[in-house]
Order: sequence, then C-alpha cells, then structure tokens
Amino acid sequence: MTKIDEAWKLAKRIHKDQKRFNGQPYINHINDIICILKEINLLNNYTELYAILHDTIEDIKDNTDIIKELHGIEEHLPLKICLLTHTKNESYKDYIDDIASNQDINIIAVKLADMIQNLTEDPKKKQREKYRKALPILIKALIDITNKKKID
Repeated sequence: MTKIDEAWKLAKRIHKDQKRFNGQPYINHINDIICILKEINLLNNYTELYAILHDTIEDIKDNTDIIKELHGIEEHLPLKICLLTHTKNESYKDYIDDIASNQDINIIAVKLADMIQNLTEDPKKKQREKYRKALPILIKALIDITNKKKID
C-alpha cells in the first residue's frame, strides 16, 4: 500500500460521517483541493499527501492515535499536518504566519488550495475577511520561496 493509499484510508475513516456546510460529504472537499493543486500545477506526492490529511488532527478531539498513525505513514507527516492545523488557542493571523514562515512550498500550496476551495462554498463574511488578510501573506511567501530558488 502506498503512502497516498494509507492517507486516503485514514482520511476516509476520520471523515466518514462528516458533512460540509453545503451538505456534501467532507471527502469531496479533499478531492476539490487536489483538483485545484493540479490546476495550478502544484500537485506532487507531498501536496497530495498533505491535502488528503490536512484536517485529520483538527477534526478529532483526542488526536494522539492519529498522530501515531501519521508518523507511521511518513516520519515528518505529523509535523506537517500540525502546521496545517489551526488550534482554538491560536489566532488565525499567527496560524497563517506560521505556515508562511515555515517556507515549505507544499504546505503553503495546500493551504492556498484549501482556502480557494472554501471560498467556493458561499463563505460567511467573517471567513471572507480573514481569508482576505491571509491570502496576500501566503501568496507573498510562495513568491519569496520561488524567487529564492531561482537565486540559489
């Protein structure tokens, strides 16, 4: 079984009864993010893996076992998924700043695709406002990483 297969198995188990605001199965959200990553030419093994699992820690109250399962799929995976997890005791600005400052193009790409997908589902005014502030930060980080790679 590949890492991607293992990730899908875990995501389907965690999100099996979960619905999006529009009533669609949560798993559709993941598929849409993967499609967006493909459309913007940022789909690779890492972005696919992170997209599949991006909400697994956030959506489970006791996530100790999930973190162990993530580690079993790939050693660095819990850290990467934790970066994509917005905790209740963290401001959204700090969360976005952490993603941007991590300088991982794959994490930034997944968060951007997640936000784009969320914006397609008739978001509430508060969500649009926080995304309006966050998107430029993430886009700038993505551009900075790309420009740095061109220089190196």
